[in-house]
Amino acid sequence: MPLLLSSTILLFLLVYTFREGELRLINQVLMALIPCETPLHIAAKNGLLRLSTAFIRCAKKSGSEASKALLRITDGNGDLKMVRLLVDEDQRYYKHFPKSMGETPLLIALEKGNDDMLELVSGTSSLDRYKGPKGETVLHIAVRRQLEKSLNWIIEKNSKLANQVDTSGWTPLHYAAFSGFIYAAEVLLDIDESLGYVKGGNREDLTALHIASSKGDIVLMHLILEHCPDSWDMLTSRKQNILHLVAGYGLSGAAIKWVLDKPWVANLINEKDEEGNTPIQLYFQVVSSSEDDGKSLVLTHPQVLKVLSMESFDEKESKQQLKNARRMLSNGWKDHADWLTKNV
Repeated sequence: MPLLLSSTILLFLLVYTFREGELRLINQVLMALIPCETPLHIAAKNGLLRLSTAFIRCAKKSGSEASKALLRITDGNGDLKMVRLLVDEDQRYYKHFPKSMGETPLLIALEKGNDDMLELVSGTSSLDRYKGPKGETVLHIAVRRQLEKSLNWIIEKNSKLANQVDTSGWTPLHYAAFSGFIYAAEVLLDIDESLGYVKGGNREDLTALHIASSKGDIVLMHLILEHCPDSWDMLTSRKQNILHLVAGYGLSGAAIKWVLDKPWVANLINEKDEEGNTPIQLYFQVVSSSEDDGKSLVLTHPQVLKVLSMESFDEKESKQQLKNARRMLSNGWKDHADWLTKNV
């Protein structure tokens, strides 16, 4: 007889005939039949509340058994009465995420976005008691995994989690910028605009705007600057501004042009990072002359041409910039190369 069928027959016999003494015997039989599934696991998955209660009573270590059973049923449809029973039996298990950050009942409930199950699994305590090995809160995880429904539930329960940082100093907004989760970024900035000024990333001093800039995410950059209009001048630990980050990653010309079009860009375009590079110098270093990913949008921009014609650079620096610029422009942009020759 197949193991699953035999265990199911035994299980349903138990529903009608179980007594505590008999349970211990059949417990052993089922354990032998299916080593990876205890009777409690099987009873819980089948929604047998009374039987599950009896198995928990018989178990020597009901906590760990209840935890495993809850993990299994939350991964399925999830009987809310059964969830309530198993949570009540093992409250200690839910104080922290396991160090391995594997799937837990709470994480599964977050993934499913099931409000009722989230309510039961999280219990009556504040959600800020849940911490991952790197200090992540449930809100960090919901944002990182882009779980919109669960994010809304968490914010409704405890909006203060928006200000919590993990061990690297990142808020949920940092993760929203990193993953391009625009909805989350908008929700978080509506809660607290000062999040846009928080620096994190261990010793990198990255704001959410820095992260969005390094990815060339124009929508997120625009959103953050709407809420934090004076955050454009903040520097990373390497003394780089957002134009350094957009240009230094060789991102699309459209993203760089978007920054160059801003009225305050004149304050950024000549700033040097800790290695002495301006944003335009970084751009010349990372973008190949054989590629055309909107370079004409950058190299023909009035702000860039103005920089290349400035007399504020020393002779050696100016010659190198001009050499790089001509190399970049020589591939199809003769008119601009001629302009540089006449004006620089």
